[in-house]
Amino acid sequence: MNRHIARLLLVLALLAGGLLAAGVFTPGARAADETTPPPPTEETQVAPPPAESETISPSEPLPSGRFVAEVIDSTYFVEPAQFFALDLPVRTQGGALAAHILGDVSVVGGRHDIIARLFRAGDYQDWLKRRGGRQANPIWSSKRARSVHIDMELPQGTPMVLLLDNGYSLRTPKRVRVQVQLQYQGEGGRAVSAQPAAHVPEEGDVTPRANTDDSAPPPPPPPSN
Repeated sequence: MNRHIARLLLVLALLAGGLLAAGVFTPGARAADETTPPPPTEETQVAPPPAESETISPSEPLPSGRFVAEVIDSTYFVEPAQFFALDLPVRTQGGALAAHILGDVSVVGGRHDIIARLFRAGDYQDWLKRRGGRQANPIWSSKRARSVHIDMELPQGTPMVLLLDNGYSLRTPKRVRVQVQLQYQGEGGRAVSAQPAAHVPEEGDVTPRANTDDSAPPPPPPPSN
């Protein structure tokens, strides 16, 4: 009897030792499993970079004492071999003087072009003369183009004329859109706008035409003997 009990105890001891060696049962494991886990580390929220602004940056500030006025926003019809002149309002009612011109001249419809010229008013009258008198040229002239951009300083206090020149085109009329702003130096005044240049046709006035062989008139016949 005692021998059987001793064998049973020996078997139980061997089984217990095997379980310990296999790691199936470890004293205190349950307590370790039931330990409250530490709180998760709080992640730092990184704010996304601000989106790049789509607003167009403002243009450079005007020089001190200047203001801007839109003086032309119209469409004009220029006949073949003709031109259209506009007197620019270089002085406001308040006495401010135009100091800078900024604008665009563009042909509406088709694949046509135009020439824009800028004259002192006195030079423009002389430029119209075919014969005699003082020879005069514009202070600025564009190339033939469908769209022309103007951006330049003006001689202050000098009357100016903007010319739309279609003289080189003998058959094609042009519809021309003109948008012009003037910067004025001085105190603001009443609203100003450009007006068609006044000119009384005189004998000898020039008719603009292209300086090319195919559009120039034929030479005069040789003198008869």
